[in-house]
Amino acid sequence: MKMHYDAIVIGGGPAGLSAALTLARALVPTLLIDSPNAPRNAESSSAGGVPGRDGLTPNDLRESIRKDIAPYGYTDFLDAQVRSIEADSDDYVVVTDEHRIQGSRVLLASGMLDCLPDIDGLASRWGHSVLHCPFCEGFPYRNKRWTVYAYRPEVLASAEIYRNWTDRLTLVIPSDIELTSERESALTALGIDLHRAEVTALAGEGSTLSLITLSDGTELVSDAMLIWPRQQVTALIQQLKLKSDENGYVEVDAQFRSSLPGIYAAGDLVYRDHQNINTAMHMGNLAAATIVMDQCFG
Repeated sequence: MKMHYDAIVIGGGPAGLSAALTLARALVPTLLIDSPNAPRNAESSSAGGVPGRDGLTPNDLRESIRKDIAPYGYTDFLDAQVRSIEADSDDYVVVTDEHRIQGSRVLLASGMLDCLPDIDGLASRWGHSVLHCPFCEGFPYRNKRWTVYAYRPEVLASAEIYRNWTDRLTLVIPSDIELTSERESALTALGIDLHRAEVTALAGEGSTLSLITLSDGTELVSDAMLIWPRQQVTALIQQLKLKSDENGYVEVDAQFRSSLPGIYAAGDLVYRDHQNINTAMHMGNLAAATIVMDQCFG
């Protein structure tokens, strides 16, 4: 491993790996630093909907892309936790526990941290019978009994789309979430069962789900529960004080440049709406192309 690179990519998920592959094919000396901590989708049984790699586990997907990158000879890999990023003249210094590495440009692709609601039995089912994205994880549960936990108001606006996978839908809406009479009528007209309560516990054998307990004592028989968790940035992103939106997602221009010169961002870190592997890869590819162009013209 060298101590200076033209580009340093922080994050070895889909966005970071896609960027590293593009940079390698552009002959840019690059270091990809990946956290030793388990990725957000580590518990998922498969990386669904990825062309050419549909059905691979997330870990196998990451390893296969690393194998695509390595033969080009322009990329080094380092599994380490980045502690800070410091400005140094025209470069940046990326600091880990054991290294200080200079980079002309830095791409942040570290993703977001999921903040799961406090529900007994959720953690062991997250990525299995508790789903985050129906497009990624919904197919194995097609036509089964779904409970959608609308503990965020945004979920109410998209409740209809879940009927694409099943018409056996129950929507649990906490009492602090506003539900207008018009919206309630529209949902019930579709045959969606509504409950005004909080989810307190999940039960089932192993990582499967069979029973959901609500705060009012109601018990729902269900094969899957879907939630859209709130998210927050990592401590590293907080330190950088990048310009962000009201929800904490890093703001970038159309070419994925952040508010700091020479710092770029891509992937879930900059996009909250339809987070998935394909979208993250697309953003990583475009951000890498911007780095190459800025290297030539900037």
